[in-house]
Amino acid sequence: MYSEQQQTGALRPFRICDNCGRLTPSNLPQCVNCGALSARAVVAEQQARQERRFLQALFQRATPVTNVLIVLNVILFVVMSWVNGGNRWEALFYGADYGVLVAFGAKTNGLLQAGEWFRLITPIFLHIGLLHLVLNSYALWNIGPMVERLYGSARYLLLYLLTGVGGNLASWLSGVWRQDNITVGAGASGAIFGLFGVLAVFGYRYRSELPPGFSQAIKRGVLPVIAINLLIGYSLRFVDNSAHVGGLLAGAILTLLIPYLPPGAKRVSLLGLVLLAVCTLTVAVSLVAAYQHRAPHLARRETPIDAFIREINQSQKNFEQAAETVRQGADASAFLPKLSQSVAELGRLVPLDQESDVLIEELKRVLATEQDLIEKRASQQEFERNEDAYSEVSRRLENWVHSAGGKFGLQIESDDKQNK
Repeated sequence: MYSEQQQTGALRPFRICDNCGRLTPSNLPQCVNCGALSARAVVAEQQARQERRFLQALFQRATPVTNVLIVLNVILFVVMSWVNGGNRWEALFYGADYGVLVAFGAKTNGLLQAGEWFRLITPIFLHIGLLHLVLNSYALWNIGPMVERLYGSARYLLLYLLTGVGGNLASWLSGVWRQDNITVGAGASGAIFGLFGVLAVFGYRYRSELPPGFSQAIKRGVLPVIAINLLIGYSLRFVDNSAHVGGLLAGAILTLLIPYLPPGAKRVSLLGLVLLAVCTLTVAVSLVAAYQHRAPHLARRETPIDAFIREINQSQKNFEQAAETVRQGADASAFLPKLSQSVAELGRLVPLDQESDVLIEELKRVLATEQDLIEKRASQQEFERNEDAYSEVSRRLENWVHSAGGKFGLQIESDDKQNK
């Protein structure tokens, strides 16, 4: 015979009841003779009761921030579609055009590197097309409330923003590595992956404090979802998986730094209210900053590639017309405003890569020199030297189009001008 406490490995057909000392089937929680619960059943019941209390306290918490985030995403999406003009239904389904997205705060590496750091935050609330919005809203609706209940609304909003920023920073670093200054980035997926990262590490960090069933459910539910979504992201070219990975890692790290709010703890505190106010103010200031920078992007709805083509072509045209006028011995003063405008417009271009940035600067220098030579009525030899410098820049531009322009959809036409 053996007592219940001596059981190891697989259950045997019978056990000795600790209460009455008689044999009873091992697979039954109660003794068939006296009705007493086994020690195993008592522990299981205690764990089940503890888990019920935990879940009851947890699910009594409201999730207002998740609701507000989804509503804000929808509002901004509708406003963008309206501002887009033209075929608003097309903008609704396929997304606003490049200029509108950037005007509302979407991320591009070129603008981030120009000092517009609010674009680390504003893209979290913008979406490109209805499907993008629906998928992210559905994911946030599913995972957001759990994280908000575990951490409280203030800490949850902080986690959401920081993981979103982490995703955008990872996207920026990826763009630096690829020398991509122009691709537009927007969406809440970096922050959503951050919430997945929070839950994945949460189940491990607090495994000794959480009811075993709840902890296991988190691990079983979150890890496969993370793996599947990363796999999908890497299989689709238009998905910025670097933002997903960045948000995921940020969430995992932040879970080790920011404590959760245990059920029964005080939900509203002065520190929490201050934190909520700071996060809300940060979002508001970022959106206002995007609004203040909107004008040039709304005025020109073209992509940086379109702007690059247009301004390079126009600058070369202005220089060549001025140079031809000088060679004919005529007064080229009429071209001064055009040359000045070309220098200013070239300065506003977003470089497509590092080499194009250098070439733009050199072309600006040649145009500015031509302007100075016309103003001071320089000698023919000085004009010829500047024409030689222009020819060298043009040659290097052509070589750059042949070697690197293909990835931007550029090619040389028969008239030696850049075009799509």
